[in-house]
Amino acid sequence: MLLHLADGLGIRPAARHLNVGLNTMRRWRDRFLATGCAGIEHDAPGRGRKPVITAERKAEIVRMTTQEKPRNATHWSLRRMAEAAEVSPFVVWKIWKAHGLKPHLTRTFKVSNWAWCIGSSFSTALASTITVSSTSRSSR
Repeated sequence: MLLHLADGLGIRPAARHLNVGLNTMRRWRDRFLATGCAGIEHDAPGRGRKPVITAERKAEIVRMTTQEKPRNATHWSLRRMAEAAEVSPFVVWKIWKAHGLKPHLTRTFKVSNWAWCIGSSFSTALASTITVSSTSRSSR
């Protein structure tokens, strides 16, 4: 935009050539004249949608996720947390994603509940497998 104006093209022909409005051309020109290159490097402040969820509210959702358990459940689900925090499930999803939270995943090995049908040999087989695996790695 500004290069067209610097080449001597008027505001109307430059706006027509670039397919932008006259007010846009004037705004960019005025910002450049007032602040130089620094004024046009970034969007003007105050643009865009304002955040609806405050930082404190986000911190509270993260705290609830990491330090509390829901009633009658082992971990938070999106819908359950959304209901408890009085926000939409999509908001909870965005907050969890931004903080890398995955409350539905466990971080430790968990023996399945169906192990009882195999009998006591399952525990012995598991222990021997872990022992064999760890000794074969240490011998490398």
